[in-house]
Amino acid sequence: MNCYNPIIIGTAGHVDHGKTELCRALTGIDTDRLAEEKRRGISISLGFAPLTLPSGQEAGLVDVPGHERFIKTMVAGAWGIDLVLFLVAADQGFSPQSREHLDIISLLGIDRGLLLLSKSDLVSPEQLAQREKELRREVRGSGLSAAPLLAISAKTKSCLPELLLELEKIGNSLPLRSAQGPFRLAVDRVFSLPGFGTIAAGVVAGGRIRAGDTLELVRGQYKQKIRLRGLEIFGYTAAEAKVGQRAALNLAHLEVGEVPKGSWLAQPGLLDPGYCWDVKLQLLPQAVKLSQGQRLHLHHGAARTNARINFLDRRELAPGETCLCQLDLEQALAGLKDDRFIIRSYSPLATIGGGLILNPLAIRQRRHKDQAAATLALQAQKEPETLLLTALREKWPQSLSSLARAAGLAEDEAKAIIDKSRNIKKCGKLYLSSAEEEQLRRKLTDQLAAYHHQYPLRQGMPLEQARQLLPAAGRELFIELLDQWPRLLRENQTLALADFAPQIPPALARWVKAAEELYRQKQLAPPIWEETCRELAIPPGQRREIRLFLDRQFLVKVSPDLSFDRPAFAEAKRQLEKFLLTNGSITLGQARDIWGTSRKFALALLEYFDRIGLTVRQGEIRVRS
Repeated sequence: MNCYNPIIIGTAGHVDHGKTELCRALTGIDTDRLAEEKRRGISISLGFAPLTLPSGQEAGLVDVPGHERFIKTMVAGAWGIDLVLFLVAADQGFSPQSREHLDIISLLGIDRGLLLLSKSDLVSPEQLAQREKELRREVRGSGLSAAPLLAISAKTKSCLPELLLELEKIGNSLPLRSAQGPFRLAVDRVFSLPGFGTIAAGVVAGGRIRAGDTLELVRGQYKQKIRLRGLEIFGYTAAEAKVGQRAALNLAHLEVGEVPKGSWLAQPGLLDPGYCWDVKLQLLPQAVKLSQGQRLHLHHGAARTNARINFLDRRELAPGETCLCQLDLEQALAGLKDDRFIIRSYSPLATIGGGLILNPLAIRQRRHKDQAAATLALQAQKEPETLLLTALREKWPQSLSSLARAAGLAEDEAKAIIDKSRNIKKCGKLYLSSAEEEQLRRKLTDQLAAYHHQYPLRQGMPLEQARQLLPAAGRELFIELLDQWPRLLRENQTLALADFAPQIPPALARWVKAAEELYRQKQLAPPIWEETCRELAIPPGQRREIRLFLDRQFLVKVSPDLSFDRPAFAEAKRQLEKFLLTNGSITLGQARDIWGTSRKFALALLEYFDRIGLTVRQGEIRVRS
């Protein structure tokens, strides 16, 4: 099998952070090709240049626009690159557009590259050190979190030789590609040259192509067979173009307008455009939730269309979550299984997530149907479960994507291993070792037992106090663990051992018993708590504990100062429901009469029933909610 290692390098970063200047310094080629780009000083279209690495190997450099308005072009440029130069200007720092470019890089699965602080000659050493810390902090948790960081200057050529060496090192670590398989190329640039005609350019996403071959142009639902007149690789005439290479294809008998950006050139019969995709969708942690039927912008390859979400097993998707769902496309697009895509919010425009295509020719479903996830074959130097456990010992908890990345595995492969493993624990979207999970459980149960001994009247430890006992777990993992630990009971924002019941210490028993009897006698005309304390001579230091115990065990608290005997309250509730069932509504006077109490207590009860949703007030009456 003919295997080789082409390298396509892309730039990413905010406008005016030095991407084009860096490309010019590395290659001697100005990638700002358009007059408008020259006038405005920003990249609008994709720019390309060949780059010679120290070993003499040729790589392709893709300069993508950084301005927010040109994010769609950035997505097209990033879709086919192997590694990224992520630039942040040292004199300006990390920006919102820097974050969006970083998100797009991560969503497209690009996890190799360099972090570059450009324009380093414009700041002091102290400022540069601060920018380095800031950049490391901002990329934490992304695929570039462990990437080498260099401070460079395109103007002074500072650190450019080191940059080239690092690029070659990363390029040599890329997996070897095979040109076997069907050819396809996403068209991201179209132009015409005198004497040649229409030229379509893009990164070869699969297979190989030779001059004279027959291709199929796929745009929307339209498909047309065409002949490849000739091809070039970065300005040089070539006999063939292979997967991973940047190629310009000279198409016979076609006008520029017939090959729009976003179309595909592919082996005939390979691609069929579809209006519905089954997808695995990932929402960024900082995005807002997605709701059923929500309209989105979808980017795939160099194409863009609008789409609507069709969830199969839920009504919404929370930030940071992943699910299987469908996308209903407003224009037919062609894709293949396991292709990556990006979604952006409809308004305001912002990158909010992305995912994998599971079926590009799906039938719209009304009920959930399981989709078989694709299995990617990777060569592992160690036993995969050991790699995962090693990654978890270094950092926990981790999401599936970060854990798989740390272990050098594909997400689907990592998930299949975890599902069979007894040594790795899944808690919601997070993972930790089973040994670590057991240590956390023992620590928390021991602390709860000590708390119950110290405060026998309390229902349990406040939930936030319990969470602080396990600070390393974090809030999200803590809640997930509680749901999986059967010996714990979470109720009313407290946490207790499931077999714990509040106990009355002998020293407090007489006051508890006296208070219980007093409220039983008063029925629906109880005293306020301060009156109870004075009448029974309860010591000030014991009043809070006794009140909490009574409200949990014997009373129903309807206001800060007022509680009712529980059996009497239950009977009042039953009488109210019966009256509403017969009459449809009730007034304050009617409630007072059926309960045989004063206006004050009847009003307190009615307002409580309003708060818990049993009744709804409509003017002077209340009806069943």
